[in-house]
Amino acid sequence: MPAAEATGAATDREVRPTGRGFLIRTDGAARGNPGPASAGAVLIIVMFVVSGMSVPLEQLMQGAVVAGSLVLGRFLAKLVGVLAIAGPSGASWRQATALGVGLAPMSGVALLLTLDTARLFPEFGAAVESALLGSIVMLELAGPVMTFAALRLAGEANQ
Repeated sequence: MPAAEATGAATDREVRPTGRGFLIRTDGAARGNPGPASAGAVLIIVMFVVSGMSVPLEQLMQGAVVAGSLVLGRFLAKLVGVLAIAGPSGASWRQATALGVGLAPMSGVALLLTLDTARLFPEFGAAVESALLGSIVMLELAGPVMTFAALRLAGEANQ
């Protein structure tokens, strides 16, 4: 229901709830307002807290070199793999590079798999956990920046 009808005001403003917050439509132009309490924002905060609480800082620092190597190797493998099939798939080099950069961030599933592996195999779980959680933390911080860079490179971002 348009806000003007609900309040009796004479404006061309419509406010509709969406899955991520509210969509505000004024004079035909839509602006999204996801709001601070959207489900995605809460899940991201929970993922930061869980990955930060899972391993002591000393253990993360021990696995930092391995984590950095893992992040770099993962990024290069995705980029080289996408660039290798760019020609046959009909994608331009720019599109392939943007896709390779956009594929680099890890998902939250990696966090759950890491915690399960450490629990199921305690004999080497601590070493694996420090390296993988270190890489998850690195990609949690760098992931949004990399995704935005990929969107800009592909010409899909407004700013």
